[in-house]
Amino acid sequence: MKGLGEGSRLDFFIKSPKDKIDYTSLSKRKIKVILTTSQPAPFQDKMVQELLFMILESVYKAKFSQKSFAFGQGRNTHTMLRVVRKSFAGYLWYIKGDLSTILDWMKVGLVINALMRDKKVVDLVKTALVTPVITTKVYLDA
Repeated sequence: MKGLGEGSRLDFFIKSPKDKIDYTSLSKRKIKVILTTSQPAPFQDKMVQELLFMILESVYKAKFSQKSFAFGQGRNTHTMLRVVRKSFAGYLWYIKGDLSTILDWMKVGLVINALMRDKKVVDLVKTALVTPVITTKVYLDA
């Protein structure tokens, strides 16, 4: 590196991938603590991560789609929802499906037992059965 002499404070961070790692400087106890700790990463690790992020961002930023809302300044799920609302405003969406064969594989007894355990469903059915039905022609008392 130009301008950085031996003994620079950055020597700790700047290493070639070809450099051998000196494991002898760390004791087994220190390695175990590093691998098993749940505390936040040390400052050096955070610096390396931030530098790596800055390098990769500058390389790959141009390749990110404008439709990607996962990364980037001011691009998150909230901005994605705003774009969807703006782009698809006025459209009516519906889902079409064929439910005719759903009962072929369903065990009716399991469904009934599950519904009977849910008090809200039982109350809803009970209310529907005891509520009188009013039509324009005839009044029926259920």
